[in-house]
Amino acid sequence: MKLIANSITASSRQPIIYDNSGVEQASDAYYNLSEGPLHLKWSASGAYRHAVFKQGSNRPSFDIDTAVLFSDISIQGRAIRIYGWSSFSTFGTKTELWNKFNIPNSILTGNNNRILVAQANDSNSFRADWSTGYDALSMNFWYSTPNSSARKVFFGKSIDLGRPGFLNRQPLNRSTTIIKRQSLYHVTDVISLTFNNLDQTAINLLNSVRQLEDRPFFLYDENKEWLFEGCGYFIMQSKNIEWTRNDGYMINIETLKVKEY
Repeated sequence: MKLIANSITASSRQPIIYDNSGVEQASDAYYNLSEGPLHLKWSASGAYRHAVFKQGSNRPSFDIDTAVLFSDISIQGRAIRIYGWSSFSTFGTKTELWNKFNIPNSILTGNNNRILVAQANDSNSFRADWSTGYDALSMNFWYSTPNSSARKVFFGKSIDLGRPGFLNRQPLNRSTTIIKRQSLYHVTDVISLTFNNLDQTAINLLNSVRQLEDRPFFLYDENKEWLFEGCGYFIMQSKNIEWTRNDGYMINIETLKVKEY
């Protein structure tokens, strides 16, 4: 199982929407694309929209290896591209990092297969490094009409936690809301997980995630062994790391599943 943490907000506050010619498009909800609750979405008429994240002044370089699209409509049969710019001042000079046309249902995940997880090391990637040398990244929606619509465009760092040694899922029997960073989240399940035998590298990656306790993240179970939906959007309730001598580290985390609309 992988925890996909939102690492792009350290470098770029929010995406800007462009058409395929590099013309900025007006939008009133794109600010919610990179984090926050799921009940807001961005949409635009027509095809070929880029959600572009630009590295801000005096902000750290990108540190990402995974992108997640949580779509409001079916992605099957559509096309998604991911681009990087070494200098965004010239919109047309970009590098294609990931590309999949006519997306099959088999690579989609999440409830109703509305989530696409693209990784730098998968078969649709053209570059093993999505961070070095780029000052802007984008996800390009090659959707057909009537619209392009997304709840989340998420560039992040993937942390492989291995197979859980323990998982307990408890549905909440009433409507529950929590507030994190002044955002209101509706949550549906409490999921507790234990991961064993983790090495120092995994612990360092986990500890390096910016505001993991306050910002939502994705859990991705590619083979749907532990999460029946395969991938979901979560808020951290608690995290405890213990050193277990010969077996490395053990992590216990308690998460809340964010409601899908």
